Amino acid sequence: MLDANGFVQRARGHYEDITVNGQTIKSPVQDYDGAGQPTGAILRKIIGDPNPDYTASLTNEFEYKNFGFRFQFDFVQGNQVMSWDKRMGYLFKGGQQTALELTGAIPKGSSKPNFFIFESFIEDGSYVKLREISFYYNLKINKPYIKNVKFTLSGTNLISFDNYYGFDPEVNTEGQSNGVRGQDMANVPIPQVYKFGIILNF
Repeated sequence: MLDANGFVQRARGHYEDITVNGQTIKSPVQDYDGAGQPTGAILRKIIGDPNPDYTASLTNEFEYKNFGFRFQFDFVQGNQVMSWDKRMGYLFKGGQQTALELTGAIPKGSSKPNFFIFESFIEDGSYVKLREISFYYNLKINKPYIKNVKFTLSGTNLISFDNYYGFDPEVNTEGQSNGVRGQDMANVPIPQVYKFGIILNF
């Protein structure tokens, strides 16, 4: 709901007691005045869920004569990420929101009200990643001093198919912590790594 200046507003209203699984909790109910504007106390509610609906991987490996090929796709679907980077972009000038204000796409001064609407910063964290792809060639020599030489070429974290606002929906501000998940602030994406190797078998 927009105010007279075209700015978004926080939800207002009251709380009602409801029973869920035998427990009484406060449920927010939005209220509006005669003009259709929010009225009452500012409402708070739990939003977002860092837990995916499912995770999956698809891995396969092929061999033909002296050649080999391996790949792995990882799937994570249904989780959400709180993008603190996106929220900071509404507070500090010079980012995408400032550009939208300057071009007239959104009303000037609307970044500050948006800063308090946390639902604006809950991002879809689903992704499909080409986690690994590798090739090898096994050169058979069968000499007394060496049996074969194996040449390998591989890459990891090559492509991410996602709709995430930031660099990488897989990152987490708290690292490997399971206690605090689904938050992204000033993180760098998981790096792409390329490797070339030579394995000698004697």
